[in-house]
Amino acid sequence: MNINPDYENQHIPSSSEVMEGVQHIIYNMLIEPMQKKLDLEDIEVLGKIGDALQSVAEKATAYEQLNEGTLDKNYRN
Repeated sequence: MNINPDYENQHIPSSSEVMEGVQHIIYNMLIEPMQKKLDLEDIEVLGKIGDALQSVAEKATAYEQLNEGTLDKNYRN
């Protein structure tokens, strides 16, 4: 139960929004400053990590939609 009315209408970010923010921070704080030191293999690994994080976000979004009852009926068993 939330008794503080200031928190009633707070925006709760979706998993996709959270992942986008996380990837943005990782890029700005870690990848961009190190760009000159990264070789091709490092860049490929970082790309695969980004793809994996995006996949997790997509699955989390589908789970959210399933729980909310907004998942397209073609995706349900």
